[in-house]
Amino acid sequence: MHGRHAIYIFLIVLCIITYPPALAEEVSSISSNNKPSYYWSDEEKQAYAAMTRSFDLYEVLLADVREYEGYRIAIHGESRKNAMDYLTAGFEADLAANIIEAYLLWVPEVQKLTVVPCDGIPTLNDNDMEMVTCSHPDKDTIIFERSYEDCYKQGDSYLFSVFLHRSSQGFRIEQISLEEVARIDL
Repeated sequence: MHGRHAIYIFLIVLCIITYPPALAEEVSSISSNNKPSYYWSDEEKQAYAAMTRSFDLYEVLLADVREYEGYRIAIHGESRKNAMDYLTAGFEADLAANIIEAYLLWVPEVQKLTVVPCDGIPTLNDNDMEMVTCSHPDKDTIIFERSYEDCYKQGDSYLFSVFLHRSSQGFRIEQISLEEVARIDL
C-alpha cells in the first residue's frame, strides 16, 4: 500500500512542477491575441458593458421619434447640438458627428432633425458576448470583434470591429468597421 501512495505523491508533485509553466504559456498566448469572453478581465467586461450602453444610445436616438408635420423627429436629437450631446455620452465626437450626418437630416421647413429611413450600423449587445473576442492593444484602447457569416450572400464572411477609447468619462466608442474577410471553413 505504501508503494501506491508514493507513486500518487510522485505524480501529484510532477503535475505541480510541470503544470504552471504550461498554464502560464497558455494565458500568455491568450492575452496577446483576441480573447473569448470567458478570459476577459474585469476592465474588459466593464468596457463591453459601456459599449452596449453606447449602442443603446444610438438605437434609442433613431427609434425614439415623434411625428411632426409628416416627419419622424428624433426626440433626443431635434437639433444637431441635442443629438451631439446625446451621442457623445457613448461615442467620441467625430464618430457621433458621422452618425448624425448619416442617419439624421435637417429639414428647414420644420427646423428639426428627422430620422432618415435606411439600414443602420450593426450593434453588439449582451446576447453577442459569447461570440465576441477582445484585444487590448494599449492601456487606453480595447477592440471587440465579432465575425458574421452568410450575411448578404451564401459563403460571405464579415468582421465587425468596435474600437473603444478610455477617456476621463470612461470608455467610449471611437471607431467601428465592418469589412469583408476571407472565409475559413474548418
